[in-house]
Amino acid sequence: MHFIIDEVKSYIVRIKPSFENSTGLFIIDQLVHIYIIILFSFNLNLKYVLNSLYKVMKSYPYNISILDRWLIVGIIFLSCTFGAGVFIRQYIQAINLKIYKKLIDKKFVIVKTSKEVDIGSPNGGFIIGMLERVFILLVMAIGQPSMAGFVLTAKSIARFKKMDDSGFAEYFIIGTFISFIFAIFGGIIIKTLQVIPVIK
Repeated sequence: MHFIIDEVKSYIVRIKPSFENSTGLFIIDQLVHIYIIILFSFNLNLKYVLNSLYKVMKSYPYNISILDRWLIVGIIFLSCTFGAGVFIRQYIQAINLKIYKKLIDKKFVIVKTSKEVDIGSPNGGFIIGMLERVFILLVMAIGQPSMAGFVLTAKSIARFKKMDDSGFAEYFIIGTFISFIFAIFGGIIIKTLQVIPVIK
């Protein structure tokens, strides 16, 4: 079954070469693989799978030991900070490559200028993004989602001058939204695990 899925993916890439490095196609491919594994694990009995999930969710999170809950929290923090950072970086680079490829195909000449020199840290954006997601994860986990607005305000002030560049502004917004989505969903899951006290 996994062989068939990979063959279908290869066929799609052959028909549409631009999908070769597509993030969306990669995610769909992985989700289908996971779905197939789950189905075969339960002997293709979808009703049994749904009933099992219902029973698990009904007693959640008390059916998970405290140690396992903290382990899940650690995995979420790693996934939503470092993992999300790598994903966002790769996604932005993929968008850039597609734009450059289209320009080259249309016979445009790309010229680099040294008009402005950026002396910022080469990994500054990556580190800031990780800290941003850590903060959002924590405020979501303690039940104070409104505090996440401080992150957006601070980032906007720090990048205010660069917002005149429409290209930078687009990437800034895309990266920020993806970052927030990862952190908010991660924070919600952590909150449901009930291991971090909620502040009211």
